[in-house]
Amino acid sequence: MSVKLYSVPYFQRPYWDSEYLSTSKRLIDNKLYAIYRPNHGIAHSLRQGFLARDIVTLILQYYESPLHSWIIDRLQKDRNFVTKLAILSSFQRSGRESEISESSHPALYAKYEAADQRNFIEGVDLTYFCCRKQLRRWSRALRWGDENEIDPHVINLKLLLKAAHTLDLRRIPSFDKNRICDDVASYLGVDPNSWIIKKLWNQSGNYLKMSGDRDLELNKTEWSAA
Repeated sequence: MSVKLYSVPYFQRPYWDSEYLSTSKRLIDNKLYAIYRPNHGIAHSLRQGFLARDIVTLILQYYESPLHSWIIDRLQKDRNFVTKLAILSSFQRSGRESEISESSHPALYAKYEAADQRNFIEGVDLTYFCCRKQLRRWSRALRWGDENEIDPHVINLKLLLKAAHTLDLRRIPSFDKNRICDDVASYLGVDPNSWIIKKLWNQSGNYLKMSGDRDLELNKTEWSAA
């Protein structure tokens, strides 16, 4: 899968709400670089995009998932479905301006989700999407806090995005494997001990290894130097 990296400019911005965790200084090849938003950077965005693709691929083989028939229908009707999903997923948390949590600051978190949606609408062209109306429809899946959503298509997109995002939380040492796997399983409607969850867990670890990020399972608490 090869797509334009639409979300990159948004993840290159430093936080505005707080300087804490906004910038990491890294020495690479004897040159000091400022890495903005290290906790939600470009690598995080790309990992989410590829994990969303992997989830679709595996659900096609997992007939028990309530998303199985819907995904088959989408793939038959939209040859760009997987690419569009990966692009959409890569915008998750692009609107963050600090590292606050949803539970501690729900109103501010909702503001960040609105920024995710706005970034997606403004930042993506019509290479894969048929029209601006379709862009706006898909963008609503970035608003997890909107409990008034009734469009089944948007609701299912939300579930896929939540699963991809949650898998990448293993980079945060305060999370644990069981919690992540249970949550992903609930979003996808599958058994937490099923082969699909095991494969997704392994794949999320592979992406962290490739991008040099932390990984709680390996007790890796720092980013790689290169």
